[in-house]
Amino acid sequence: MEKLEGSSLVEYLNRRLHPVKVTVNLLARELELASGDSVTLSKEDVISIINALDIFIEDYDRVTKLPAEKKERRFVDVTKKAPAVNSKATVR
Repeated sequence: MEKLEGSSLVEYLNRRLHPVKVTVNLLARELELASGDSVTLSKEDVISIINALDIFIEDYDRVTKLPAEKKERRFVDVTKKAPAVNSKATVR
């Protein structure tokens, strides 16, 4: 893939940014609908959020030619139960 510069880079990133914007709107809507201090998301929603952000990060790294350090990459194993970060947060 050729390195994009200037306006073509901006257009490319704007196109790739759309799923991230949708993700932010989903999270904002869930916060508005939440009652109390907890927000409930389905496992599928959480996986979709992670995938949308991962795709944007990978595309950005590819276009800007920034090598992703293997040490810094974090993968989510959806087969294991995640440790509780906040006792008030719940995932359905």
